[in-house]
This record gives sequence, structure tokens and C-alpha cells, in this order.
Amino acid sequence: MDQGRTDTKEAAVECKIRVNEQVVAVVGERHSPAGVKQAAIEQDVLIKMDFVLSIVEGPGKTRIVEDEEVIVLVEDTCFIAVPDDDNS
Repeated sequence: MDQGRTDTKEAAVECKIRVNEQVVAVVGERHSPAGVKQAAIEQDVLIKMDFVLSIVEGPGKTRIVEDEEVIVLVEDTCFIAVPDDDNS
């Protein structure tokens, strides 16, 4: 047995992100848009799973996050979630 070897799984580190300006704690750095929305819903952010999720990439710049994407989160990553039929 090699005692210097570590497990290859990522350490479960908590990260605080924002969804619709509310702080949401997630564990780990890789998430799907559904995982981000589920964590937000569980922490009382008033969104639904069918909302469209956008990531804030800079002042005045957002990008819709597609369902098949894997998002690498860092502290204070910000998202905006809106109903799918929103025309804004």
C-alpha cells in the first residue's frame, strides 16, 4: 500500500456564488446549470428549474449557460435566472 498517495477525487470545498443577487453555497467547483438552479432553490432563491440561467461575465455582459455545459465555479461567480418566456 502506497501511503503517500492521495485519493483522486476532488476535495469537497464550499464556494459561495450568487443567483439573482442572493448568496448560494455550493460544494465542489464543477456544476451543471441544473445543479446551480437546484442549489439556489434549496436555499430559498425564488426561481424554478425551467428558468434560463445566464452567467455574468463582466459589467453589462452575460452569457446563457446551456444545459449540457459544465460550469467551473469560483467564489462570487454570479448568475441571473429568468423564466424561459421572459423577453428582457
